[in-house]
Amino acid sequence: MTILNDFMAWLGDGNLWVMHIFFIVFITLLFALITRVILERLLIKAASTHNLWDDALVGSARRPIHWAAWLVGLSFAAQIALADEPALLEMVEPVRRTGIMLLLAWFLVR
Repeated sequence: MTILNDFMAWLGDGNLWVMHIFFIVFITLLFALITRVILERLLIKAASTHNLWDDALVGSARRPIHWAAWLVGLSFAAQIALADEPALLEMVEPVRRTGIMLLLAWFLVR
């Protein structure tokens, strides 16, 4: 019980950003799992059709979409964590945009 009290006292000392980051990472995890399940079901459904294009589209989108969910979620968490570091905070948005462009290219190449 004292561990919980110590943790709550620590959060009250201006460390609420830790809970925000935990919440964002948890939501990112849930979103990544949901997209993975949906895309796996779409792949199974696409495999049952005679058209090869839907197999190719869903198959090539699976991994980039999964990584995009993690990239966006972790970049939002980084924005909160780096709120006191303006030099590093300015790098989060360009890294996110570059990552999304690379994932889009990966999707198109696959």
